[in-house]
Amino acid sequence: MATEDIVLIYDNVRTVLETISEVSYSDSLEVPQHKTAAQYSISDHIIQNPVSVTLKMTVLKKDIDTLVSLKNQKKRLKFISETRVVDTVVISALNYSEGSSINTCSATLKLQEVITATIESASESLEILTAKPEKSVTASGSSSSPEEKTTTTDGITEIIESGDTVEGMLG
Repeated sequence: MATEDIVLIYDNVRTVLETISEVSYSDSLEVPQHKTAAQYSISDHIIQNPVSVTLKMTVLKKDIDTLVSLKNQKKRLKFISETRVVDTVVISALNYSEGSSINTCSATLKLQEVITATIESASESLEILTAKPEKSVTASGSSSSPEEKTTTTDGITEIIESGDTVEGMLG
């Protein structure tokens, strides 16, 4: 008799595990301590450990192959029980032995939450900057205007007049 109705969802496939005899959860935090220069212990952050779920159950021998395949493929599953929902878990361990019946196995399935990070970045457009250096005086005394340089949004300096080179980036 099952203690809870357990559902595993992967690739839009919903699998109900009905012969669960025991479900246990491990949900913990770590509060690391550090010594200060004055030798006082302080805690400046908390670490959330991944949720771990252990299921003891009786399964059909043909279902063991499916569980082994999901473990070996490192498939991400959604775990749903009457008391918990864990969005992303993987099968971290599967132990089984043949039961007293010809078609069944006793199995212990350990699920481990996979904590993922989302990255958000701000997008800011840069305006095109145009720099016009002051006129320079040549050795003959005539004044000339150096080429005009433009810095584009990706930081590349281009020379407007063709044939010249750039010795640095405009900042």
